[in-house]
Amino acid sequence: MSVTAIGSIGLDTLIVPTGKFEDVLGGSLSHFVTSCSRFGVPVAMVGVVGEDFPKEHMDYYSSMNADTQGIKVQDGKTFRWTGQYVEEQMDEAITLNTQLNVFETFDPILEGASQNPNILFLGNIHPCLQSRVASKASAKLTILDTMNLWINTSKEDLLGVLKQIDVLIFNETEARILTGEDNLVVAGKKVRELGPDIVIIKRGEHGAMLISSEDVFQVPGFPVAEVIDPTGAGDSFAGGFVGHLAKTNDFSKDSLRKAVVYGNIMGSFNVQGIAVDKISKTSWDQVEDRYQEFLEMVKF
Repeated sequence: MSVTAIGSIGLDTLIVPTGKFEDVLGGSLSHFVTSCSRFGVPVAMVGVVGEDFPKEHMDYYSSMNADTQGIKVQDGKTFRWTGQYVEEQMDEAITLNTQLNVFETFDPILEGASQNPNILFLGNIHPCLQSRVASKASAKLTILDTMNLWINTSKEDLLGVLKQIDVLIFNETEARILTGEDNLVVAGKKVRELGPDIVIIKRGEHGAMLISSEDVFQVPGFPVAEVIDPTGAGDSFAGGFVGHLAKTNDFSKDSLRKAVVYGNIMGSFNVQGIAVDKISKTSWDQVEDRYQEFLEMVKF
């Protein structure tokens, strides 16, 4: 199945307990594409970079079997983010610096095959842009990611785009902010009333929850001994979720449950390395081994 993904591409500077890493490949698209590629699923990328974006990173996307024709190179500098994680609070980044650069005027345009994908993934960008893309694309399944920034500053725009999508992926804090509900099951059902039939609530190390018209599914996270860099774990989750659905061409209740599990697994690989380093070197056999470990872990 074909997948088109829209999102950010950036150069990150990461300060983590193991050291400082400057200008590593970042952005939601980078993590999503890397995760999806583990399932043998090619992704048509739609994003923007500056003239300073290293060619080696474009070559990396191609090595992930991604279509980079939708990445526009504009005059100026690439989006940059500097973040820090401290040992006692590895689940939350401290943002030290953000430079939007060319991403500030990003206007995603779908061209060619990217206009009619089987699955459209709308990464974490302004809901007005997400809405514009959703209205122009024809997809069997449209999946959206969002964040607390848009909930707090552009709620009406976000509520508008929720009516255009099939699946919403966000975290438990965002679910509570959007709905005002502390109980995640109630929050998920409230979000379904706003448009999306399927709501995925990410819970970090505690796993994820799926709420749909026919299912409420709670799955734990896959435990890892050491978290090195959590940046992009949510995007890797989305890549695993979409990767499984695209690989199997199956949107059934059972397949959606498996997709959530694969999402958790890809997120667990992501946090074990800096940026996309660990997940990009993860083989399909390793993914399947962890999937089987997960099944054993939850069997009773």
